[in-house]
Amino acid sequence: MLLIVAVDYCFCGVRPSLLAGTPTAEVRLWGCDCVQEIVFRNWIAKEKTMTAARSRADWMQWVDRAFLPGGVALLAVAYGPLLVHWVRGWLTKSISIEHEYFSYGLIGLPFAAYLVWEKRSRWAALPDRADPIGWGLLGVGVALYFSGVTDWVNLSFPIALVGLCGVWKGAAGWRLMAAPLIFTALATPNEIPYLIAPYVVGLQRLIAAVSGFLLDQVGLEAQVEGIYLYVRDRAVEVAPHCAGLKMLLTCWYVGLMVIYWSGTVRSKAQLALFFVGATAISVVMNILRNTILAYLHGTGQDGMFEFMHEGTGGDLYSAVMLMGVVLWFRAIERFNLTHAAARSSAAPSAAPSVEESGDRETWG
Repeated sequence: MLLIVAVDYCFCGVRPSLLAGTPTAEVRLWGCDCVQEIVFRNWIAKEKTMTAARSRADWMQWVDRAFLPGGVALLAVAYGPLLVHWVRGWLTKSISIEHEYFSYGLIGLPFAAYLVWEKRSRWAALPDRADPIGWGLLGVGVALYFSGVTDWVNLSFPIALVGLCGVWKGAAGWRLMAAPLIFTALATPNEIPYLIAPYVVGLQRLIAAVSGFLLDQVGLEAQVEGIYLYVRDRAVEVAPHCAGLKMLLTCWYVGLMVIYWSGTVRSKAQLALFFVGATAISVVMNILRNTILAYLHGTGQDGMFEFMHEGTGGDLYSAVMLMGVVLWFRAIERFNLTHAAARSSAAPSAAPSVEESGDRETWG
């Protein structure tokens, strides 16, 4: 009796004083009714919670399905003209000289888009989890886009992409899309080449000196003054752009693409060897290019000079240089694979026999 009254008092709020003089059977019935009511109320509350959770999940799924194409469409409308401006400027060389340094975006941006397409199934499998940092970066991107400053508008593109990844999938989305975002950011035109141009004066003087020496070897007298070459009283300036800074950046960028795509060269020593070799290839090829340009300009072959300087000849020369970088990577990759095969073939012979390793296997 006391236990039933205590249960009624705890769960139903019934005071024991109200039950004085009540028969035991009625008290038990009253207690059972209260317990049934509590169970019913708990069931109703649980159903409401589950219904609300299902509704919220359905709503979030609908928002995700609507937000994804909506976000892509908004990006296309906002940045489509900007991307067209970049591509047209890179192809026709009508963009600013600093932004022309990023012409490797002609292959880098499609490569980043392909990586995104390749990861689409893994992206869809990630849980929807917005990160506050993503919203902040998205806000910064919008502010930079509407600033009206050319470089800020350009930088708003990768910032907005990073922000959208954070808004949709959070840190997991950033980890998954790290490579496409990095390749996109590195291909975005900015003023960094203008800032580092004063630090390549030494390279300009080196190229001018070596080019003058090579011209002397072919019987064409050349006078070198700093970064200027004088051939038959016609001056040729070895500018930062002509010093190979653009092609050096392109070699590094293409090298990163090849390294990521192959995934076979990972050690720090081999990576350092590759980038040192790529830099050497770029410098040597640009020395030869400036020597050819000085020769053509000094001998009055203006048509061939324009063909090699800003025409198709220069593009073909750059393609040959990039092919040399790819071949250098293939040589390192082949050496790496050959070395790995040699180690794997030597491993069985170096392994101890069963009799020799019996004690170690027992102790292990």
